[in-house]
Amino acid sequence: VGALYVCGGEHFPSAHASLAAALRDGVSLHLSLQREADAAYLTACSENRKRMGRDTSAANETVSTAMEDVLFAIRAQQSEQGGVMAGHAYHLAYVRDQYGVLRGLLAMGDYDGARAILQYYLDVEARYGELHNAQGMGPSRIFHIHENDNTEITSYLVLGCVDYLRATGDSTFFARCLG
Repeated sequence: VGALYVCGGEHFPSAHASLAAALRDGVSLHLSLQREADAAYLTACSENRKRMGRDTSAANETVSTAMEDVLFAIRAQQSEQGGVMAGHAYHLAYVRDQYGVLRGLLAMGDYDGARAILQYYLDVEARYGELHNAQGMGPSRIFHIHENDNTEITSYLVLGCVDYLRATGDSTFFARCLG
């Protein structure tokens, strides 16, 4: 019987600190803390759906399980900066894909995840003074430039802001996005 610890971090010292904490505290504590955080996350999403009039608590178990799986799959692909990886072969945050993810997150009640996507674009534009079809996540100036960058992506971002406003009523953030 043994254990395998996979620890990571942005730099070696943070990865080392994660490993030291796992060895010191044991798997059970970290697993318990993560399960508590996951349960709180799902509860918050459920409460948001209820406020939107999309209570899924009576939905069949298959639908509820699928929704939880999708929420965690998206969460696993969302960077610290807020962009969501488009897929295993597309390690960029594509604006059109992000709009679909944002709508899905709003429908499933993950308002924080949806807001993080919009904040990601605000931050990229503030840092580099431009947005394109797709952006790299993290501190990188990687862009996928496409012919519709000045029209198509603007529309998706504005629609995302409007959808976020409708779901959350957060007019302050909405004004900042469009300001």
